[in-house]
Amino acid sequence: MTSAAPPSSRLLRGSAPRKNLRIVGRDIGRAPRRSRRDRRAIHAALLGGACALLLLAGLRVQLTELRYRLAAATREEQALDETRRELIVEVRRLRDPKHLAELAARQGFVRPEAVIDLRAAGAARQP
Repeated sequence: MTSAAPPSSRLLRGSAPRKNLRIVGRDIGRAPRRSRRDRRAIHAALLGGACALLLLAGLRVQLTELRYRLAAATREEQALDETRRELIVEVRRLRDPKHLAELAARQGFVRPEAVIDLRAAGAARQP
């Protein structure tokens, strides 16, 4: 019976691995507190999420502004197209031979009686 030692002596000799038995001042019924490293990771994740949300909000605002500017540019393009069409009609009306004949008659222009060829007249004078 010399080989069977009392349990208290085995703990004192250090033959068995010891567990941390310091439980004085700890609430055993409560979940253990998180370490600082866990808190830092949570705070970093929250900060990263907040930054990502701010970035997305900024991009959304910029996209909305671009849409408004695109709509304004489209309206301006349509107005310019309408003006261009009106000007084309006006140019065609002003170039119309019937319109030009009426305008010339109102201003007193008549058909010429004779056509003078200036090139031929200039060649005849040269010695």
